[in-house]
This record gives sequence, structure tokens and C-alpha cells, in this order.
Amino acid sequence: MCQCIVKKPKNKKATILVENIVFIVLNIVFISIMVLFVYSRANGIMLLEESYAKNIALLIDSSKPGMEFYLDMEKAINRAEKEKWPIDQIVNIKDNIVTVKLSKNSEYSYSFFNNVNVIATFDKINKKGFYFYVDKYLNTT
Repeated sequence: MCQCIVKKPKNKKATILVENIVFIVLNIVFISIMVLFVYSRANGIMLLEESYAKNIALLIDSSKPGMEFYLDMEKAINRAEKEKWPIDQIVNIKDNIVTVKLSKNSEYSYSFFNNVNVIATFDKINKKGFYFYVDKYLNTT
């Protein structure tokens, strides 16, 4: 007959304790990273950039050549001033893409379908928004 000798760990409780501590620490690290991401996303520049870019694109899509509209962007302008970003460079429209940039480290772009040339101009009188002039249809040929 074969005698099998099974060695029991000397301190089984200690290994279970170490495994639980490692598990708890990893969970705390993961949850803290998730909380920081959600906090930065909710209160950050990214949300403002995304919101304004999509609103501008939707307004352009619903407009026709010759139309002009004004968008109050006071929150974005205030945030760009805090980030020391030039106000006249907040909105850029080129090749059917609206780009809103409120700092040197972030920007958000969103495209629109209406094939028109749009001119964005900062309101230098009230300093609270931008004027958008829908110029003309672009040639597709």
C-alpha cells in the first residue's frame, strides 16, 4: 500500500487573511479610479465641449444658407478664461466638423450633414457667445 503524506500549511489562517487583504486593496484602488473618472467627466471641460459641439452641429443641420443664429456660450467662455485659452479659438468649423476647444489639452469634434459653409464669430460686445452665419451650399462636384 502506498502511504500518501499530505502536508498541511502551517498557518492556513494567515494565507486566507493575506488573500482577503489583497482583494480588498485592489477593489479600493479600482473603485477610487472609477470615482475619479466619473468626477472628472461630470465636472470637467469635456462635458461642456461635447454639449456645445453637438448643439452647434444640430443648429447648423437645421439651418439654410443666409441664416444667422446666436448661441450663448457664457459657461464655455468662463471656463476657457480659467484655462487661459484664447476665446476666439473656442469654436472652429471646417469641413462639416464643429470643434469646441476650451483648453490646450482637450477638444471635442462633432460633424454635421448640411453641406454649407459656416462662419463663427465671437460676440465682442456682450462677450457671452458666438454668432454663426450659414453662408452658402458647398459644391459637391
